[in-house]
Amino acid sequence: MNIGIRGDTDQSQEIRTRLGGNFRFIDVVAPDESGLDVLFDFRPDPHHPCPNGPVIFADVMRYPLAAFAGTGAPLFGFCGWPGFLSRPSVEVSLLDQVHAATLDRLAKEWNVSFLTVNDQIGLVSPRVLAMIINEAHLAFDEGIATRDDIDIAMKLGTGYPFGPFEWCDKIGAARVVDLLQALATTQPNRYVIAQALLAKA
Repeated sequence: MNIGIRGDTDQSQEIRTRLGGNFRFIDVVAPDESGLDVLFDFRPDPHHPCPNGPVIFADVMRYPLAAFAGTGAPLFGFCGWPGFLSRPSVEVSLLDQVHAATLDRLAKEWNVSFLTVNDQIGLVSPRVLAMIINEAHLAFDEGIATRDDIDIAMKLGTGYPFGPFEWCDKIGAARVVDLLQALATTQPNRYVIAQALLAKA
């Protein structure tokens, strides 16, 4: 199986590590490269149609999967944030249940558990995590606590593996802000971004 990866070095390495060494991995520049069975596109552009042929996994942290539809090829949305593809279950969205069988087949071939969710910008857990990170920065803006104290309180109080500021550092503030800004286009009053978070992006 030829698996194309359109992304940076860290994103390429995360795919390779998660799927193992039994496949041929190809780092691609243009998403329409031929000879691919699957394409992981971390930089999909809704203004350019998805290529015909390969099964496509499109990062949906800025646009919903529906923005890339049109080829009829199996199309799945995923979270391209660091660490999210390494989780025990990987969140994905799909537009058409007819492609569920393809997802099941890939899950077996890759030994990956997929959790399907509704098609929406940011899926489910990234949206929730982005709001937690933003709320922590709002609390910091208001002088409620220091960054370290907020991280410690969240880890001890909720059992999270990381505090919101630690998570933000791992994901990258710019990615979190991108998602919140995309969500704010539909609900601006709900997604007010903390100044401390904007300053880090």
